[in-house]
Amino acid sequence: MPVYGFLFVLWSVLLIGWVQYDTKRYLSSVVDEILRQRMHYLSHIDRAHLPEVIAQTGALDLRVLQGLFDEQGRKIAGNIERIPEGVSIDGIVHSLPGGAQQAGVKEPVRARGLARAIGNGEVLILARATSVVDQVKSIIYRSLFWGLTLTIIPGLIGGLWLARGPLR
Repeated sequence: MPVYGFLFVLWSVLLIGWVQYDTKRYLSSVVDEILRQRMHYLSHIDRAHLPEVIAQTGALDLRVLQGLFDEQGRKIAGNIERIPEGVSIDGIVHSLPGGAQQAGVKEPVRARGLARAIGNGEVLILARATSVVDQVKSIIYRSLFWGLTLTIIPGLIGGLWLARGPLR
C-alpha cells in the first residue's frame, strides 16, 4: 500500500510538472511572437515618425513596454524609463534578468524583451511583463498542492481504516 501511494504521488507531481512546463513554454512563445511582430512593424516605420508611432502603439497596448534610446542610452520616446540591465541588442527575445523599468512605476517588472539597433546608434527596445505566465504557474502549483493534499489525506485515513479489520 505505501508503494502504491508513493508511486501515485510521484506520478501526480510529474504530470502537473509537465503541464506547468508546457503551459509556460506556450505562453512564453505567444509573448515572444507578439514582441517580434511589434518589432518588425516598428523597425519599418520612417525614423522621423517613430517616436509618435511608439506613443500611439503604446497607448493601444499597455502590456507592451517600448522605448527608443539614443547612443548614450538617453530615452527619446516610449514608456520604458531606461535600457534594461543585461539586455542584448541582437533582435532576439530574451528573459530580462533585471526586468524592465516602466515609466511611473517604482519597481521594475519581470519581463521578456528584445532590443535592436535601428541606425545612428539608436536602440529600440520592446518588452512584455511575464506576470500572466507567473500567475498561471502559481495557479498550477496551488492546484498540485490542494489536489495532492485532498487525495493523500483521505487515502491515508481510508488505508488505516481498511487495515484495522485484518489487524484485529
